[in-house]
Amino acid sequence: PLSALTRREREVHRGIDAGLSVREIASLLSRSPKTVERHRRNAKAKLACGSEMPGDAAPWTHCAS
Repeated sequence: PLSALTRREREVHRGIDAGLSVREIASLLSRSPKTVERHRRNAKAKLACGSEMPGDAAPWTHCAS
């Protein structure tokens, strides 16, 4: 569930759901792309997403919620 995510992981999750790339999210959050990628990976693990999830601009529709 989304409640398992940290505030920053939820922000990154919303950005990806909106179709933004990791770089775009990083710019919006004033963070480095590496930091955003770390939050993306953590959120992916917490939401039990499969390894087939692409990195950038991919909806998370196949994740368990």
